[in-house]
Amino acid sequence: MPQTLQVGTILVKESPPELLDLEIEPYSGNWNLVRTLDAFALDRKIRGAGWNCFFMAVVVNAMFSCAV
Repeated sequence: MPQTLQVGTILVKESPPELLDLEIEPYSGNWNLVRTLDAFALDRKIRGAGWNCFFMAVVVNAMFSCAV
C-alpha cells in the first residue's frame, strides 16, 4: 500500500528521465514518489540539466466591492 502523502511530498508522473537521477518508488498508476529530495533540491537538479519549469494557473475570476 502506498504511503500517505504529506505536505511537501513530490510526485512525478511516469518515469522521469535518467538524466535527473531521481530516487523514486511507484505510488499509484503512472505516479511515482520522489524519495530523497525536497522541492529546492529537485529544482537545482532540473535547472542543472538545463530544463525550465513553469506552472500555468487556471483563469481566476473574482469580484470585490469597496465601501467608502
